[in-house]
Amino acid sequence: MKGGVHYWGHAARFTSLAALAETLDAQDIDHVARTRHQLWRLSHVVALKFRRIRLAMGFAVAGAILALASTVSG
Repeated sequence: MKGGVHYWGHAARFTSLAALAETLDAQDIDHVARTRHQLWRLSHVVALKFRRIRLAMGFAVAGAILALASTVSG
């Protein structure tokens, strides 16, 4: 990959783990600092995802309650 691997989307474009490993090994970067940064960033993405899932489930429950109430009230 031209320019190296800079984010998760770049890594996903590789068709094999060996090709990804070869590209990462060829880059002149601080792997520890990069791993920390990616862990920090990914943890924020995952936390936001689960907050939105909880919100969506809350709306689903509220919708079910409203649907049941409208059915019962006729």
